[in-house]
Amino acid sequence: MTAIPELHAGTPFDDLDDYLALGRIGSLALSADGRRLVVAQSTLGEKATKYVTALWEIDPTGEFAARRLTRGRSGESNPTFTSDGDLLFTSSRPTQDEDDLPDDLWRLPARGGEAVVVARRGGGITGVRAARCAPRFVVTTGVLGRSGESADDERVRTERKEKKVSAILHTGYPIRYWDHDLGPDVPHLLSAPLDALAENGQEPELTDLTPMPGPALREANYALSDDGAFVVTSWTVPGPLASIRNILVRVDTETGARTVLVDDADADLSDPVISPDGRHVVFTRESHATPDSAPRFTLHRYSFDSGTVTEVAPGWDRWATSVVWLSDGSGLLVTADDRGRAPIFLLRDGADPTRVTTDDCAYTDLQVAPDGSTVFALRASYAAPPHPVRIDITTGAVSLLKAPADLPELPGALTEVETVAADGAALRAWLAVPTGASAHAPVPLALWVHGGPLGSWNTWSWRWNPWLLVARGYAVLLPDPALSTGYGQEFVERGWGKWGKAPFTDLMAITDAAVALP
Repeated sequence: MTAIPELHAGTPFDDLDDYLALGRIGSLALSADGRRLVVAQSTLGEKATKYVTALWEIDPTGEFAARRLTRGRSGESNPTFTSDGDLLFTSSRPTQDEDDLPDDLWRLPARGGEAVVVARRGGGITGVRAARCAPRFVVTTGVLGRSGESADDERVRTERKEKKVSAILHTGYPIRYWDHDLGPDVPHLLSAPLDALAENGQEPELTDLTPMPGPALREANYALSDDGAFVVTSWTVPGPLASIRNILVRVDTETGARTVLVDDADADLSDPVISPDGRHVVFTRESHATPDSAPRFTLHRYSFDSGTVTEVAPGWDRWATSVVWLSDGSGLLVTADDRGRAPIFLLRDGADPTRVTTDDCAYTDLQVAPDGSTVFALRASYAAPPHPVRIDITTGAVSLLKAPADLPELPGALTEVETVAADGAALRAWLAVPTGASAHAPVPLALWVHGGPLGSWNTWSWRWNPWLLVARGYAVLLPDPALSTGYGQEFVERGWGKWGKAPFTDLMAITDAAVALP
């Protein structure tokens, strides 16, 4: 066996402890007036056994350094601005003798002062939305008990704690989501006005908008209208043959009245985004897959005025994510996987999608400035972890903003490999190469196949990071074979139901192209 040469030293990827100590940024939030920008940064806690997240304020102009806002021992998450510029977030804030407490909803005043609790429930506050133009918020929380009432929830939680019960009784599907069990509580949507807190200093009374929802809000995604009048959320309903599917419903925040907006028996509907004037909602439609046909993701718009549904950008062969409305409601900004990148695109009625960013990066967490000229985002690639940037929507110019920490030095360089499959399909991959590798100092190659399988090697991953191998002297190939996103529906269909054909032969073809490099 050939020894692996040591080609470099001194980057955070050379030592696993140094790698784990790197700060990780996520959850970008912009105030309604566009003057305040907040990110969440996760770092190792005091005992180095878990990550603790703190909120940092970023200067939108890029002039001033980032400023830390929170220092809770258990961390903070879900940053959201209220209509008057206060910052909402979730945190358990335990004392030194407490641990594993549920997260409460906190409010940090824009004019300064200590954070105060806005809302608390036994099941914790797991998500929050605040109206952009009104003093109203909506949260998600888990509820126990047959009645769904707060008192019943507290009673059951107390009994389970006192009797040390941790068992979960499942009476239906699903029972698990990715890496965690579901239950025993079920998610509810709760709402309250923020002005009640301002008037008397007391926590506002939460109104349950979705009493007795059953599993309907499991893993739901929802949006609150700018005026705070209603929520649009995905809603799980039974499908054929013991399956489930998602529809879209509208829920009034005053009365809790629920109305079905879109029910498509052939697809799952998700990720609603309400227009600034509250007249439209854009959502993602994922067609149900069959053994012979892959799912197709398309954007659609529901009009409250007419009750009609129309496809957004028909014929556009990309799967849109991170969808936001322009501030005047005249169009949409979206991100989409595209040939190993995930650029920002501009979508307007009657016009072809226009690419806004032109670099090799992937963008997420889009936040449009009130004047509509700028969008803030988190940018990442396999050359850099997520970091905040400002993008000029007209020119596509990208400006770096000052983050809580500098980007880490890499132990090598990123290049791109291209070839052609036996059936003529164009293939490409990212190749991370150690510093010093050359024809006179060749290095071994690791082929890293992405999972999903519907996905793409197009952005930084802390969990699947090639630079740890590069730091040990390996070149790492990150290919997008058939089934990968960002190359059109036909490219996905090439491998659907035929895992051992095009996906495998694509991997071998791109590996041959990489091995042929000097």
